[in-house]
Amino acid sequence: MGVLLGSDVAITMSDKEFGLTDAEIAETKLDLEQIQELKEVFDMFDTDGGGSIDKDELQTVLVAMGVRPSEEELDRMLKQADADNSGTIEFVEFCKLMAPKLAQGCDVDEATLKEIYATIDTDNSAGISFEELSQALETICADLKEEERL
Repeated sequence: MGVLLGSDVAITMSDKEFGLTDAEIAETKLDLEQIQELKEVFDMFDTDGGGSIDKDELQTVLVAMGVRPSEEELDRMLKQADADNSGTIEFVEFCKLMAPKLAQGCDVDEATLKEIYATIDTDNSAGISFEELSQALETICADLKEEERL
């Protein structure tokens, strides 16, 4: 069993659960929940289930997200994450790449989130319909385009 030290809580988990050693777990400075979330995302990228993300898989996911990277951009992304120069991104490399982004966290307080939710939930149904979400996204996109013109 490996011990993962979060902020001030020790979490015990099996090393084999994520394929990471104790040292790799400690190096990421991520807690169990963050590692689980990253594993789910990683598995979406690892479309062939091979345990690593290759250039083709990276491109497939990015295109599905609406991003059309050039060959140079793909190579740069892969090189940035591929610490062992294997030509692929293994889960531990993915964790190390994403750890700083997770550490930044979200600095929006609960009151602000509630205000945003209330703004989107225009019919006050305590739920956001597809139409309300679509309208909110259209408004955001229009606002962004307006800012580009200024």
